[in-house]
Amino acid sequence: MKNKVDSWEDVGRAAYSMVVLSPAEDLSSKVQLQQALQFAGFNPSISRLNHLWSPQRNQMSFEQFLDIIEIEPRPSVTSLVESFEKLDPTKLGYISHQTFFSDLTTRGDKLEESTVRNLLNNQKFNQDRRFYYKEFCQQVMDTSAQLQTLALERLKREEEELGVNSRTFKVKRKATVASPQKTTCVQAEIHQPHAASEIQQQQQQQPLQKETIGSDTNIISRKGT
Repeated sequence: MKNKVDSWEDVGRAAYSMVVLSPAEDLSSKVQLQQALQFAGFNPSISRLNHLWSPQRNQMSFEQFLDIIEIEPRPSVTSLVESFEKLDPTKLGYISHQTFFSDLTTRGDKLEESTVRNLLNNQKFNQDRRFYYKEFCQQVMDTSAQLQTLALERLKREEEELGVNSRTFKVKRKATVASPQKTTCVQAEIHQPHAASEIQQQQQQQPLQKETIGSDTNIISRKGT
């Protein structure tokens, strides 16, 4: 039997709740959809995002989001590497800066020149004016896994907190019913932190996550189109 935490519905609910307060609230922008997909472990291309969020759309429900993640192809290191190998037909494991910059800024879903330059200036993936894409793909997937784990851990904490508050409410209510002299109204307060503040806190602690949510993820997505 499949573990509840491993279900795609739970992954989707956890990712969705990292962007908005709860599944009862709709996504209201393409940026929110992109962030939710990334917390679920996906790297949608610009063209794919434009298809999922057309100019006529102004909101998306949780159920519609679940429908998307059920049919989106699951990214992997292998699939990402294969997309870069289109620029490396001899499969040497690297792409010259000139070829890389020209392709990403002039073809298909063009990226901002500053975005590409920032990546080419990253010493982790570059040496002798060559971009080593396998290392980059591995880091992108590692970061995607971290984002998904972060979302699932938060979902688990909130479910545990909800259970504790529910049990506390029942105990207090029983005590109140047993003592007619007490007139204090017992209320259970369930705290659910705003998703945006937690995203900001995690980004400050792990700068890599912020980078992946932005330009690096778009670069990977761009290569897959």
